[in-house]
Amino acid sequence: MGPLPRRGTVAGHPYVSYGTGPPLLVVPGVNDPLLPAGSRAWFDGVLSGYCYRQARACAAAGVPRTVWYVSRPAASGAATAAAMADGYRAVLDELGPVDLLGVSMGGFVALELARGDDRVRSVTLALAAARLSRHGRESLETWDAWARGGQWAKVYRAGLAAVTSGWWSRLTAPAIRPFERLRDHPTEAFRRSLAVATRFDAMPWLSELSVPSLVVGAPPTRSSRRRRLRPPQTRSGVGTNGSTAGDTTC
Repeated sequence: MGPLPRRGTVAGHPYVSYGTGPPLLVVPGVNDPLLPAGSRAWFDGVLSGYCYRQARACAAAGVPRTVWYVSRPAASGAATAAAMADGYRAVLDELGPVDLLGVSMGGFVALELARGDDRVRSVTLALAAARLSRHGRESLETWDAWARGGQWAKVYRAGLAAVTSGWWSRLTAPAIRPFERLRDHPTEAFRRSLAVATRFDAMPWLSELSVPSLVVGAPPTRSSRRRRLRPPQTRSGVGTNGSTAGDTTC
């Protein structure tokens, strides 16, 4: 693998990457506007560690990959998952064929990209599915109300709770305190991401997806419900009966 992580922009999208081999493109979720790649040197360090671990895992499995964590441009006005996917198509113009890993709402964008671009070799949905459940929609509507009202401490704490639990949640909680005191928050971009996630529904066309696909869950957190997950119902690995559309709130 490469000796050092890399960071910069690709097709106008800020990124952090690590590894050698074909690209594994990581598409982040609704929290991306809060801390995108390239926004804070210390957070790029966190992302570098993430890319390193993913690249090591791929190499250990005998399928070396260069892991690219690619955020969306801060100035992007994309208001649908399809429009966000169009931005990532420009990234593919530079990277070539990729394996996709969509995290939470990033899974929605990954599905849109895989739906219409034959340069996607495979798609993995992490903490994502075909759409939000009612619980997921209600959670994001609450986050939207907090952002609209300037209650950013609640937004950051809820975002942390959505993706962590137990000792890891307690360990990382102090890291968000400086952001709670910021005066300038990406209100419009964050609310736009929430709206994209709330409106997305791939159920009408999911069975048409032919690219190799995998859905990866996790232990329950405050924002997830294990009972909502079921075995996949199609050969693509993404269920079409609505049961895999569990709570995706980050």
